[in-house]
Amino acid sequence: MKSDFDFIHEHLGSFLSSRLIKKKMLSFKKEDINDWECWLQLEFYYFLSQEKNVAEIYRECTYPVRKNSVILSDSARVDFAIRKKGASKEVYLIIEFKVDKDRGKCLQGMVDDSVKIKALKKAPFDGRSVFYIGFFYDRAQFRNKEHEKWATGFIKMKEYPLKIKHFAKIGRSGVNIIILE
Repeated sequence: MKSDFDFIHEHLGSFLSSRLIKKKMLSFKKEDINDWECWLQLEFYYFLSQEKNVAEIYRECTYPVRKNSVILSDSARVDFAIRKKGASKEVYLIIEFKVDKDRGKCLQGMVDDSVKIKALKKAPFDGRSVFYIGFFYDRAQFRNKEHEKWATGFIKMKEYPLKIKHFAKIGRSGVNIIILE
């Protein structure tokens, strides 16, 4: 069985290789639209629901939060809980999407999501792997290595135990993707 990262990376790659998805992302960038995270979640949910090696997928699952956490609410939502075909019934991968036209706000949102996930009480499944996947607009003045170096410095400055697993431009969509674990 593939590693959790390879599983997610392969499916994201297939999903993001769609000309229609890239065309819509480029349109959002050209129109300077920032609130397309829900659209992206729905498209990815549908894509995964058609994949043969995905046994179950849930979107926007609500789970209770520990009372001593920094989260002020009694519950929090997880963007995706995915069970690979052949995996134990209690073992799900957790994915959090974050979309922002600004790379700093996107990365801060990903860090905030990691705080939220750590605040959850033990969910009814074992979230063995959690991936934070961010999408932000590419600015011509930055190269991928500069984005990656900046993101690594940002995470270290915030003192969060996250690491960059993948960073790339999404074709000619004008959008970058970063995956943290």
